[in-house]
Amino acid sequence: MTSSAPSRPGRLAFAPDIPCKPALRALPETDHEYAEWRIARVGIDDHVEVQKHFYSVPYRLLRQRVEIRIAARSVEIFHKGKRVALHRRERRPNRHSTIAEHMPSRHRRYADWTHERVPREAEATGPNCQALVEIIFRERKHPEHRSCVGILRLAKT
Repeated sequence: MTSSAPSRPGRLAFAPDIPCKPALRALPETDHEYAEWRIARVGIDDHVEVQKHFYSVPYRLLRQRVEIRIAARSVEIFHKGKRVALHRRERRPNRHSTIAEHMPSRHRRYADWTHERVPREAEATGPNCQALVEIIFRERKHPEHRSCVGILRLAKT
């Protein structure tokens, strides 16, 4: 079999008269990316865990089963075959990647109250407020920022 295409080591010569030529398609524009798939259930905090990092999912999917595609640079979350979330993959453990649109509106108002901001605001309010917030953070395994924000708002009235 002769071919007009130059042959290179490790490549097959292309035969222009092969019968399956009409079925051949162009190569995809992007390279293949290895990915792993997992199934998970959305937690009560609207997040799914992927290798000890937590990614947000739209709140309407609370406790629903989702499929997760984990690639080198991204984490995609699907529900019933439809992509519902796309996150940049993070490798820092025990952290949350949250998209504000995934939270219900009643939770969005607390989104900017971070674990660092609450004690700072309490310190600015006064020593008693600061002590109370420190106790709440120390005593509760997962401190509720809402209760601390409520205390801080009471102090301002």
